[in-house]
Amino acid sequence: MSTGIDIGRSGVKITSGGQRLPIFPALACLARPIEEAAEAQQTAAQTLDHAGRSWFWGETAQIHGRAQPGNDAGFETSEAYAVILRAAVAQARMAGMPLGRVVLGVPSDAGESVRSVVIQRLKDLLPQSQLRVVAQPAGVLAAVASRRPDVLQQTVAIVDVGRYSTDVAVAVRGRPVAGSLLSLPGVRVAVESLAALLRTRAVGTIGFEALESALRSGEIMHRLLRLDVQAEARQARQSLQASVLEAVARIQALQPDVQTLILAGGGVDLLDGNGLPSYEQAPGGRYAVADGLSRIAAGL
Repeated sequence: MSTGIDIGRSGVKITSGGQRLPIFPALACLARPIEEAAEAQQTAAQTLDHAGRSWFWGETAQIHGRAQPGNDAGFETSEAYAVILRAAVAQARMAGMPLGRVVLGVPSDAGESVRSVVIQRLKDLLPQSQLRVVAQPAGVLAAVASRRPDVLQQTVAIVDVGRYSTDVAVAVRGRPVAGSLLSLPGVRVAVESLAALLRTRAVGTIGFEALESALRSGEIMHRLLRLDVQAEARQARQSLQASVLEAVARIQALQPDVQTLILAGGGVDLLDGNGLPSYEQAPGGRYAVADGLSRIAAGL
């Protein structure tokens, strides 16, 4: 048995075989005193020690630390990421998931220096385990291949539309093509666009989570006011559409003979499918990458 861990900017997904743990926010911050006794007891479940300091993680970091999603390129080498990874391993262990073989996903553009930091942190937590760090699109391909083994005989393009980045890869007969791993802006580009469009309508700063939710709902609660932002959200989503279309264009330039385009990630529902080439969506929804990583881990 094996386990896959997908630490995306929107949440942490952990799977093993058919078992999936609840997604928790990929957030961490230094702990702070909690005055209310009952609340302090509840937050203890999402508090851990790291590098000699006490940290909140998950929903506790979101609520009490007002932590925002990591939206910079250094997230995977940050101390917050180290805390989130420690929390993920602890949650998997508490759930009785097998940790002898573990695969962790990172963005496509994560270089060797980033991967070396991540794998070392994983080794520190699981020194006796067989471990691997792979690009997140590899998990998507493995998830699709579990239902459609024929894709491992094709030239396939994977576009994983995440919160921070849109990760791209091309595989020929199951093998990643050199130079095809790249990352373009993900949902954050639509969030940033929406924030700019609302600058004259809303006083102060609107949080990332609220803006991302508004991209789907067309409304936002800010300072006790409910704002109708359907027009702005529609316009902002076009920036994400443009990022994905750029990814497809780069794929077509690199590998004109692509037979299947696979879309995955939490941002797919923000796209206008009519404006995209023919594609299929990876199974598993937000768990697609983690499901595939678990399958890769089984082969270690």
